[in-house]
Amino acid sequence: MQEKDSAVCGSATSLEVRYTGKPVSGWGGLVAVMRYLENLGVGQVLAQALPDGRTSPNQIPVLDMVLAFFATVLTGGCRFAHVERLRTDEVVQAILGVKRMPSAMTLTRYFGGLVRSQIEHLSEVLWQFGLRHLHAPALGAVLDLDSTVFERYGHQQGSLKGYNPRKHGRPSHHPLLAMLAEAKVVLHAWLRSGNTASARGVKAFLAETLAKLPEDFRLYALRADSGFFVTDFLTELERRALPYVIAVRMNPPLRRTVAGIKRWTPFARGLEAAETSYQAYGWQNT
Repeated sequence: MQEKDSAVCGSATSLEVRYTGKPVSGWGGLVAVMRYLENLGVGQVLAQALPDGRTSPNQIPVLDMVLAFFATVLTGGCRFAHVERLRTDEVVQAILGVKRMPSAMTLTRYFGGLVRSQIEHLSEVLWQFGLRHLHAPALGAVLDLDSTVFERYGHQQGSLKGYNPRKHGRPSHHPLLAMLAEAKVVLHAWLRSGNTASARGVKAFLAETLAKLPEDFRLYALRADSGFFVTDFLTELERRALPYVIAVRMNPPLRRTVAGIKRWTPFARGLEAAETSYQAYGWQNT
């Protein structure tokens, strides 16, 4: 059997090569994404929301530029200059339905010319569009609050030295984020200086976040890490009657309380749970 297979394999002494005039591309998978956006009507929404004050007769339509920018990001681009990789790709151009691909300079000139009011208008239009496709689970959605650290290089506005677990002493920004857990949607965000504490301004941030949701949109609970374990914020959640789960800062009094718990219930390998009552210093009895 082995000798027969060897003879068959050895008989293939030539390989026919043919050429085609059809354009080919390694980014054919963009078809599925772009058709999905078409079905949602994203193009019509963008055409209405994107500002365009240009007067050049040779200009590329704004929608075509944004679609080219989408394609650049979806194909792994992380700079405006990476749009150049797609400019000569006829297949991508056909998938996007554009007559001409923009250059990196065209993109930077357009996006760099946007003013704050135009950006806010675009953001609001896109948010309202997304909101129409947002549906809360039967029991309600879970709202996650979190903060993260972005280290910065050079001299960027608001980048200051603060807590930075990756680059100690490096100036950074410390944004605050609100996300709907089930939908994987960023509901609201604040860009803050790097020296800002996690919970700074969180009460106002929560009020703005809840105002973005429709009146009939139900939240099941709020989750946050120990950076938001502050009395003022907990009091605000109690006032709003919003159920919450927030990690506790393990200070010495709390460690002693946990160490004194006698009954623990195992629920997974190496994991046990227990209940106890704890009142932090300065809390009022309710």
